Amino acid sequence: MAEKQTQAVEVPDIADQNDPLEGLIDRVKSEGKPAAFEVPTLAALGALDRDNPAEFERLLADLKGQGVGLTVLRQKIKQHGPRGDGSSDSQLDTLAEVMGEFDLFCDAAGTAYASGANRGIWSTVKVRSSAFREALVLKYYEATDSAPNNDALGAAVNLASAKAHHTTTRREVGKRYALHDGLIYVYRADPENHQIRINPALPDGFEQITAEESPVRFLTRPELAELPEPVAPSDRDKLLMAFQQLTPFERVDNFRLFVAAILDAMQPEGPHVVTIITGLQDSGKSKRMQMFTRLVDPQQSEGVGKPKGEWDIFCEVRALHCLAYDNLSGMSGDVSDVFSRIAYGGTFRARTHHQMDEFTSLTGCCPVVLAGIGDFVVKADLIDRSVFLRVEPIAAENRLPDAELWARFEALQPELLGLFYGALAEGIRNRGRVLIVNAPRMVDFLRRVSEAEPALWDTKGLIDAAFRRNLIERITMLLNDDPFALAVFDLMDGLRTWEGTATALQDALKDFADEETRSSRLWPSNPTWLGRRLPHVANTLRHLGVKIETDSSHTGTHRKIQITYTPDDSLPDSGDELEPLVIWRNATNTKTTKQNPSKVRHKYKKNSVGGEL
Repeated sequence: MAEKQTQAVEVPDIADQNDPLEGLIDRVKSEGKPAAFEVPTLAALGALDRDNPAEFERLLADLKGQGVGLTVLRQKIKQHGPRGDGSSDSQLDTLAEVMGEFDLFCDAAGTAYASGANRGIWSTVKVRSSAFREALVLKYYEATDSAPNNDALGAAVNLASAKAHHTTTRREVGKRYALHDGLIYVYRADPENHQIRINPALPDGFEQITAEESPVRFLTRPELAELPEPVAPSDRDKLLMAFQQLTPFERVDNFRLFVAAILDAMQPEGPHVVTIITGLQDSGKSKRMQMFTRLVDPQQSEGVGKPKGEWDIFCEVRALHCLAYDNLSGMSGDVSDVFSRIAYGGTFRARTHHQMDEFTSLTGCCPVVLAGIGDFVVKADLIDRSVFLRVEPIAAENRLPDAELWARFEALQPELLGLFYGALAEGIRNRGRVLIVNAPRMVDFLRRVSEAEPALWDTKGLIDAAFRRNLIERITMLLNDDPFALAVFDLMDGLRTWEGTATALQDALKDFADEETRSSRLWPSNPTWLGRRLPHVANTLRHLGVKIETDSSHTGTHRKIQITYTPDDSLPDSGDELEPLVIWRNATNTKTTKQNPSKVRHKYKKNSVGGEL
């Protein structure tokens, strides 16, 4: 029987098949761009992008050299490339799915945010930030074991921003402190993103909670340093004494105001007081400022110098709860005005880049602490919103190495935070029980710290007394630093009323200033400038019983100026002679009596800012 023969079937080699990409550059040169990019070629380009992105980009670079428009080409590749196998459209679909794990929302200013769990830790970031892009890449990698390309990632970010803006949810995002339903929340910025809830109903006044348990969202930023977990103090008086030894001031009043300023800076909302620490070299100003910020809003970078301008300051306000600037020896009037606006709430507005009719607004309010040598703040508006804390040079026997100083501070820090958070809870409990009479400009500061004071000292009114003495010191500083204001006061010290034009007032003041003073930049050189300077010194002189009014029916140098002096309305020589500004509503006697008039001319002309009052 003949053996059956089998017929061999020839299988063509894949390499022998035509590759649509082979000779693509030559076809572009000979056939032209439309004929070279048919559907099979586009599909092959999409497969190359999926399998070998580096070779794909090199081929695109060569095509660009032949005049091929890459933007249109990429769009055609997306249309005809393999779907569901790594194309940008497929990646965008996957990113849109993983995006559902985030809570997308906007704040009142229209900034888009995303909140979600990242490896079990709940955090909140801006949608248009590198942190959100990294979170999307990580989610995509966990789902597909690969990374998305930049086109798909950019489209996903745009999609997330659109979703955030079209949701009805509007939430405020805190930086370090936030107020919700009457309670204060503090962001620790630890690896687990814990928060501290300050509640007067709790035994210690505070508790630690997770970010997922909290109704408040805080922005996760790399600039923030970690706050240690607070601990209820075992001995309050001993703790305050130890803290005072680490931060010695010229007078105990200044230490109490330092504590009050820290407490005010922990308030989620303004207005806030500006804390100014002054002194000679080698007096520990920087260390006190750093202790201030490490208790209130610790940051990765410390010892920041003089800010450059308004834009830089407001950018920091948007990112940080507390601004701190060190080693200041002078300050321009513009920067001084910015700090005044920030402490009470202000806005910076500028034209948006590359836009003709759109504006970018930065709004914020935050506490400010400044440290420098001498009287580097000279503008009356900022001085009137500040507390001045003067420090003396450190004696050699009291100097500590930095390592030992910070070791002592870090040992006290958890209990100090527990003390301050307990005081904030006391302030919530006493809200509405404090009445401020003859309210000064910083009435909100005085009211809030007075409501919290019972948790710090057994005796009420210590901060009020320190504030009154500091008020006299600030008025003294304003008058001593302004020869023009001092001359107006000296003129009225021998009169009760004066009326005339700016020209007549300039002539009348010549007898109260020497030639050198009249030649300085602080002295108005002409009647027009004098008329502009009067409103700037009016508030200072008002504290001394001098009232300045102008007749609005005239203009220019013909406008009438009327100045009256009432000694009964002037401040006394000492803050101790001032009536208490703080009255508790449950006090049995809330009647106030008027002080006897006291002349202040001799004191304001002779006392230095740091002298005993």
